[in-house]
Amino acid sequence: MAALSLVLLQVAIAATGNFAFFNLLAIGLCLSCLDDEWWRSVHWGVEAPVGPTQGRIPRWVSSGALRWFAALSVGVTFFESVAEAYPGAARSPLVRFVAETVGPLRSFNDYGLFAVMTVERPELVFEGSNDGRSWKEYTLPYQPGALDARPKWIAPLQPRLDWQLWFAALGPPDNNPWVETVCERLLRGERAVTELFAGNPFPEVPPKYMRVVRYRYECTSTRERSLSGKWWRRTPLDFYVRPVELPKP
Repeated sequence: MAALSLVLLQVAIAATGNFAFFNLLAIGLCLSCLDDEWWRSVHWGVEAPVGPTQGRIPRWVSSGALRWFAALSVGVTFFESVAEAYPGAARSPLVRFVAETVGPLRSFNDYGLFAVMTVERPELVFEGSNDGRSWKEYTLPYQPGALDARPKWIAPLQPRLDWQLWFAALGPPDNNPWVETVCERLLRGERAVTELFAGNPFPEVPPKYMRVVRYRYECTSTRERSLSGKWWRRTPLDFYVRPVELPKP
């Protein structure tokens, strides 16, 4: 029941999200927990034959050890979940005791790709210019960019640059120096990098200056979208990379 429940959960997440191939991996892990006898029992409705070693309950299970372990797992998971959902609960002596007791074992933890979900959507937008005043945007194939661009379905594809920029936007520039390297490659007009973008506003000659602006993107309401045709509205936050140019030869 646990494996099949998690499979249904992963299907629901895959149908409503865009988590690349991670849901397929999770489903594969769940299905691998079901042994051969279970698969035989559900294959085309044919009941699996019971052999001399089939249908027996291991002694350690019948002795109640598994039940105690399951109770412990449920209890620890409950206290850790409460601490995550309600920050004030983490100060409770009982919750602290559970965390300090099982923490060193590294067996109970936030097992998940996204143990903590963000509630805002910052995006990094690369912009080029030849005069430092008029800037043109480089659009990515799957990330929000143009305000009238409808969100795209990508799963099970995982576009590497789009995916990494999503996480880079959540942190400070010092933690992601590779973003400046992308700017350098765009200033040099390297085809291997420009082809990662959906559009190149400087197809003939690369720009003289590059910058990266961090925006906060928000989905428009149904009414806003029907009136303006825009799926997004955005607010500039800061310069992730201030205007840069290639060093003089």
